[in-house]
Order: sequence, then structure tokens, then C-alpha cells
Amino acid sequence: MRKLTLVAAAVLASSSYALEVLNDASLSAATGQDGITIELDGTVEADFIYIHDNDGYLPVPIGLTATDTFGLTGTQGAITLGQGASQFSVVKQAGNTGPLATINIDADGNGAGSAVLNVNIKTGAITITTGEIGVARSNRNAAATTFVTANTGVVAASYVKIMDSVSVNISGLNTNIQLGTQPQGAMIRMSGSITGGLVINNLSILDSNGFGAATDTATFCIATDTCGIKVGQLKITSTTTALGGGAGTDLSLSGNTIDIGKNGLVIKTGVATDLYHIGMENVQLGNLAAGGTPGIGDIEIGGLKGGTTIAIRGH
Repeated sequence: MRKLTLVAAAVLASSSYALEVLNDASLSAATGQDGITIELDGTVEADFIYIHDNDGYLPVPIGLTATDTFGLTGTQGAITLGQGASQFSVVKQAGNTGPLATINIDADGNGAGSAVLNVNIKTGAITITTGEIGVARSNRNAAATTFVTANTGVVAASYVKIMDSVSVNISGLNTNIQLGTQPQGAMIRMSGSITGGLVINNLSILDSNGFGAATDTATFCIATDTCGIKVGQLKITSTTTALGGGAGTDLSLSGNTIDIGKNGLVIKTGVATDLYHIGMENVQLGNLAAGGTPGIGDIEIGGLKGGTTIAIRGH
């Protein structure tokens, strides 16, 4: 959802969406309540998204030493979405007659010295398509201060595809953001459920270099092969049974929070009593081309406990 919000904000100047804003006066006249409601509708599209790493691998990441170079050179690079044939998009699923997302904004005094800006975002039934995912050499660098033409984008000839385009189906995601003070206990708190669970289609991780210089091309993958790991569909739902329990219908989000701390972005996945079910259909390892390596079947993980804390930061 964070990506959806950021991308939506970045493309508000494009013609691929319809946006309806109701101001305080019209809302008050219609409902007796002040506030701002924004409805994001239509389609959100972007030709590409680049996440630049301006100094590459160096300096040495946390937990590693100077001898852990892994053959890397410390050259600026970028993670790319949509660099190949497909692009990033957010569209409504069939049957969704409402908007992509509804955003409600309110400023609350909340007592002396405790004012808060509350932003609630709720999605309809949407599909997020990442576009082809890869890595490339970046034209950015650590010394650059502005996005001039020569200092943007990536070196096209360096691009390597690492994942096929992935589609994510989401319905009913409810995210509440508080800025200023946080009476809800975190900057971002999720609630309710994702109807039908979180569904990710066509998840694949590609190994474009295979075994490198291996000459036995009948056994080992080379650059012209499509080799890797593929999951036809990954589905995450809540469950109430730890042992032998099947998948639930929806994915509960109650208790999931996102906050900013000294260690970066901190994500907490509910509490230890929350249980999740992960189903992976049509898992394939090896040659992913048609008629390639046979699949190994389906994989189930049940009774996975919540309460995990994840910290994301740069290095």
C-alpha cells in the first residue's frame, strides 16, 4: 500500500486517472462533517520505477567485513521495475465499480500539544502489476545533487532481468496514517481484512548466469536460458488452527503496524497469537521454459505465527 500511495502521488500530473476532491465546505453541507475526501479512480501507470543505490555495494554493509566483497566493485546501481516490455500499473479488478482508493484526511486537535493529522486510505478490489523487475548500472552517483539529464536513468546495455512481472491482487486494504502525534500507537496501522487473502501471481526469480562458465549446456543453465524458481500463485491468508489447519478465506490485518525508528522503517506483523497460512501452487525449479524442468508440486506452510518485527534501513 505504501508503494501504491507514493506512485499515485507521483503521477497526479498524468492523464491516466480521474480524481475527485470534495472540500470542507461541500462535505459539511452534504454530511455535516468537515474534512477532505480524495477518490483515486481510473488507472495508475508508470513506464518505469528506479530505486538508485548511489554507491553500489560499498561501504561495507552492516554485519559484514571488508573481506566480504563477493566479487562486487562498489559501482552505483539500480533496482528497476518496468524496464522491460511490461510497465508498473494499478487497475481495478473486474466487478469493482468503486474507486481504486478512497483517502479521508482530518486534522484533530486531540488535546493540548497532541494535535494529529489523520489520513485513512482504503482500497477497492485492485491489481498491482510491478512490471518486469531487474537490476542495472545507474547514471546516478553519490556526488550528484540534481536530477539533470546526464544524471538520471540507467545504462540500458547493463540491464539484467531478475524477475518476471508480478501481479498482486488486493481488496479492502484499510491503512490509517497519523502524523504529528500518534494516539493509535504507530505512524501507520492496518485494520480489517484483505478479502480473499493476499494473492501474488507469476512469482519468479531468474538466474540469468546459471553456472557461469560451465560448458555442459545440457545440464547447466547459461545466459540464453530461462532458469530459476517459479511459483504460479502465492496466497497468504489468516488461519485459526496451527496444526493441520487449512487456509482461511481472508487475510486479517489487525495489529499490523509500520513506524519510523532509529533503525529505519519498522514493520510489526500483528501479535504472536496471529496465525497465517501460505500456499504456493505449481512450484517449479530449473528450466522455466515451456517443456522445461517438471514442477515439484504445491507447497503449504500453516500456523505461521505473527509478532515478527522487521527493520528496513539503508547502509
